[in-house]
Amino acid sequence: MLLIAIEVPVPGRGTARALGSFLVPFARDEDREQIVAGALDLFGSPRAVEDIASALASGKQALARWDGQEARVSMYGSGARVRRARVGDFEHALLGVPVFWDLVSDGGVLPGEDVGEVLRYLRSKTAVPVLPEWLPELPRVLRESMRQYEVVGEPPFPMRVVRLVEDPEREIRAALRAGTLAAPGGDRPSARLEGVSSLEEYLREFAPELARKVQELARPLRGPGEPDDPRLAQLVRRPLRAQAEVAQGLSALLRRRKTGFLVGDMGTGKTYVACAASWLLSGSGKYRVLVMCPAHLVHKWEREIEQTVPGAKVRVISSWVDALRLPRGKPEAPEFFVVSKETAKLGFRWRLGAVRRRGRWECPRCGQVVSLASDGFSERNGDNSRCKRCGEALWQADRTSLRRVAVCDVVKRLPRGYFDIFIGDEAHQFKSAESAQGRAFGLFASQASRTLALTGTLTGGYASDLFHLLYRTDPEGMKRAGFSYTDVGKFVAAYGCLEKAAPAQDVRPGKVARAARARVRVKEKPGISPAVFSAHLLESCAFLELSDLACDLPPYREEVELVDMGASRWNKLAA
Repeated sequence: MLLIAIEVPVPGRGTARALGSFLVPFARDEDREQIVAGALDLFGSPRAVEDIASALASGKQALARWDGQEARVSMYGSGARVRRARVGDFEHALLGVPVFWDLVSDGGVLPGEDVGEVLRYLRSKTAVPVLPEWLPELPRVLRESMRQYEVVGEPPFPMRVVRLVEDPEREIRAALRAGTLAAPGGDRPSARLEGVSSLEEYLREFAPELARKVQELARPLRGPGEPDDPRLAQLVRRPLRAQAEVAQGLSALLRRRKTGFLVGDMGTGKTYVACAASWLLSGSGKYRVLVMCPAHLVHKWEREIEQTVPGAKVRVISSWVDALRLPRGKPEAPEFFVVSKETAKLGFRWRLGAVRRRGRWECPRCGQVVSLASDGFSERNGDNSRCKRCGEALWQADRTSLRRVAVCDVVKRLPRGYFDIFIGDEAHQFKSAESAQGRAFGLFASQASRTLALTGTLTGGYASDLFHLLYRTDPEGMKRAGFSYTDVGKFVAAYGCLEKAAPAQDVRPGKVARAARARVRVKEKPGISPAVFSAHLLESCAFLELSDLACDLPPYREEVELVDMGASRWNKLAA
């Protein structure tokens, strides 16, 4: 994308200058040396960007220079809108006409004649396969569902805009049957497709080919029938067959990824499997594991570890003092540290540290007014924790209350990687964005080299239940997927269900008062798209059900045994 310098005169302040680039669509008039733009990308000082964006949005012209050329720039039509974001000391702004924002919201702005970008867009909008060989015919085949706009302009500014207005499945299916579109290597679709009219029939007809292709492309890390890890036999207790497979699969997973989830029914032995997986993951048998679980399971974890891992040393962290006494140096044996989620999260109370002067609350360092309320802030949060001017802390520990420190705050001061594995039991309880136990879970996960989350119910039926669990265990993956830590709404829109409700307008006869603007309320409803499984869970989850353990259970049969009660018992009943 070509970088240009843009400037506009500002009355009383000289000239505002910023860097920019054409995003399009636009047209160029060489005779008048003028460019009419549909979208501009601006970057520079906040004041300069604001001046240039305001001038162009109001219909004024700016001067653009690039590669020894210059031209006057204006926005196409009227109603251009701008979106700005602060980047350090600079500001980034995107200025576009209304149709541009409509296209951006639909995802259809594509640069140049890049076939790959066009195909990626079409494939993201439909589940129907779209082959590169079809691209020349697609504008004609998809004349009802696809809108394509060719932008007239000379290099290096050409743009193509493609927009789908409905799913093209029907048109592609008709083109395949008519022979207009064909798979490489044949002019017409296979004869086996003639009797296929539904997805169920397609899967039934091509099941062997699909299964063979899945086996080629999605080879599991651990498959049935593969030889067992020799270290499995060293465990104190012998695992059931299904438990052994899942433990070995999780150890293979955690060698490749930082995070893994074990989703298992109650009674399947998730605690045992987690202990076995940690043993298999360590090659030397010298490693550290931090376990966070509900308070009533602490001693159960202690007992299970001792009865599973050979030579394990188990210590329960009962307070922040125990956390300060964690051993230094490298471990000499399997070391397990078990802490309840209550002990991990609970710390001291906060009280307001701002100074009250002249009936208002001020920063103790710079005197900036931070609150006009008589009682200051009702609670501590990210917006009022520090002074906006100098960064001074506005809250402090309450020395009149409990004098304690949350264990998670002690652990976060340890060297990153001090714990080789962090195991979070009942992980579904840590789904909240603001809860103290969710924060503790995130701190432990960030400090450990590997994280294993155990749960029986990964989600409560809402897409938002998964968001913070995924972000706390795999922030890099969520960022690659395009989600920031505050993008819960975006995640729910992609993988959940949203209900939009607006109050009905009052249209009674004779009503002349101006009605207030109706406010649309958006509410999340139960429901999760299966796409979240393939996008975020397929590569990191292992599942274990009670039925998987049935192969190791003894034979089951029911019999009736008659037992003589004896004369004395009959006499007692008769009395």
